[in-house]
Amino acid sequence: MRRTLVDRLVEQVAQEHALQRYAARAAGDAEAVAAHKTSMLPDVEAGRALELEALVGAVIELGRIAGVPTPTIEAIYAATRLLEQRFTAEHGRLALQRA
Repeated sequence: MRRTLVDRLVEQVAQEHALQRYAARAAGDAEAVAAHKTSMLPDVEAGRALELEALVGAVIELGRIAGVPTPTIEAIYAATRLLEQRFTAEHGRLALQRA
């Protein structure tokens, strides 16, 4: 059966509405966890090694295996690796500046 223009418009509006609901829910979720620390931050604060390979490197590897590009996570990995190198150079302590 051929889809009519009206059918396609109704579907598009429904999808946009669903995306708006998702975005609103995600924003609410972000506010709810704003006071939480990521799992790596306590490691940085305590001078412990980061679990970068287990948390981020694994995602990159899975992307490679599945043939899915992961440019954003690779950029995050690279930036975090640089932070870890600085962290090591500072003998396990970094002064974190709050925005």
